[in-house]
Amino acid sequence: RCLGKAIGESELKYVLREILSRFELHAEDPRPVASTSHTVVMRPVKGTRVALVARSKKSTKKTALATA
Repeated sequence: RCLGKAIGESELKYVLREILSRFELHAEDPRPVASTSHTVVMRPVKGTRVALVARSKKSTKKTALATA
């Protein structure tokens, strides 16, 4: 296994954890979308757009405690 891949995956997890502790993702279009299965991952057939919305300071603190 490639050491660089393991480091990259670790960095990705860290960055996602930091972003998602401060923001929420919301679908721009609330209607359900068709999905397809690729191994164990489900994804929208035609993709989807999401909005990144800042969390309130109160919910940020709860998230930070939950991930600690």
